[in-house]
Amino acid sequence: MNCDRVCTASIEEARALSGSSEDGPGGARTTRGQTERPDAFALRGSTPNPVRTQATIRYAMPEEAADVTLTVYDVMGRHVATLTEGRRSVGVHEVTLEATGLPSGVYLYRLQAGSYRETKRLVVVK
Repeated sequence: MNCDRVCTASIEEARALSGSSEDGPGGARTTRGQTERPDAFALRGSTPNPVRTQATIRYAMPEEAADVTLTVYDVMGRHVATLTEGRRSVGVHEVTLEATGLPSGVYLYRLQAGSYRETKRLVVVK
């Protein structure tokens, strides 16, 4: 998928993707990092939560990282989607998860950036 500023992909497309570009997905719309320089890595809570159709997930990068991955798992630990993967610049990044293709339930989303790892919970309701 080739994107200039914003990309969109459904969960089905995300499952078919093995990676993404700087702006590219793996199952989401991703916007470039904002110009602010965060003090620390941070995975912010998804909004809204619970979600019916779309959830926005933000994460902060205080330094450029080559191996950034944001993935979604079900409560059984099965991989659902990779929302972003690859090099990310300094700033606050935003990913929009399209939840319309997901069944109701509890999901975990995990950010890995170098040695930083954090996991949060997301509830999908129909």
